[in-house]
Amino acid sequence: MHIGGVLRVYHPRVAKALPLLVDSPHSGRVYPDDFGFSCPRQALQVYEDRFVDLLLSNLPHLGVTTIQAEAPRTYIDLNRAVDDIWPMQLRDVWNGPFKLRPSVNCDRGTGLIWTHAGDQPIYREAPTSAAVLARIETQYWPYYEVLGREVGALKSRFGKVWHLNMHSMPPHTNNGQYDVVLGDLDGTSCDPAFTNAIRQAFEANGLSVVLNRPYKGAHLTRTVGQPDQMSESLQIELSKGLYLQNDLITLNRDKFMKLQNVVEAVVMAAAVYAKTELSKTAGNDSINALSSSAIGTLTPKA
Repeated sequence: MHIGGVLRVYHPRVAKALPLLVDSPHSGRVYPDDFGFSCPRQALQVYEDRFVDLLLSNLPHLGVTTIQAEAPRTYIDLNRAVDDIWPMQLRDVWNGPFKLRPSVNCDRGTGLIWTHAGDQPIYREAPTSAAVLARIETQYWPYYEVLGREVGALKSRFGKVWHLNMHSMPPHTNNGQYDVVLGDLDGTSCDPAFTNAIRQAFEANGLSVVLNRPYKGAHLTRTVGQPDQMSESLQIELSKGLYLQNDLITLNRDKFMKLQNVVEAVVMAAAVYAKTELSKTAGNDSINALSSSAIGTLTPKA
């Protein structure tokens, strides 16, 4: 499925499908004509989760459904609440159908509609409320509609779904320079055992991992992560230093291939975890949908 300039969905073959959904909301590189930014494009590109979508490109062959945003996060940030807008950042008075509730993200210029890329203003003239509403209608709601549909489809088939929300982070953060940050909203968006399984999979591949520091998970993790509704979500932040050049824009192909193999190994661990959890449910026919042959195909490329 493809909505041009908005998102792409990749489905596995039905026989290989797993109860896993992976999305990349911040890796979009299609800059809309109506963006209207006045800063250099490179100032925006360094805030993309650059090429994370390419890291996920093999996952549908392994049985995983993937969703990838196409517009950049600086145009509209899909990992924010729809009302996370500061009224003063608009060119005119807000006239939308809901009240605005700006969060601390707006103080940094990184709410639903970014106003700054670091210290650099993105616009000479702020967007109008009509322009913001158009972005919400064409980008935000379609993404959440598709996400909800895919979550529902996997829950209907398997009885439960596990969601990995994929991101990348600057190589030097205040987390002690770990390779990976896992965010489960302090143990509330998924079973801690799932977080631990993913952590162990990364560590088994030589990467250092920290939990919930400084990234606990945000709106997407909170939305999908409803364990009492058989839907678990974990945010994964990968250091850009693992696969990009020092400019944080250009791909390092050797590093990229290694990290892609690691991502596939982590997905394999998630699939094994999911099968084990589903098998614990007595009389759950959904385990029949998760065939051992599907698990057996989850072998990362050498």
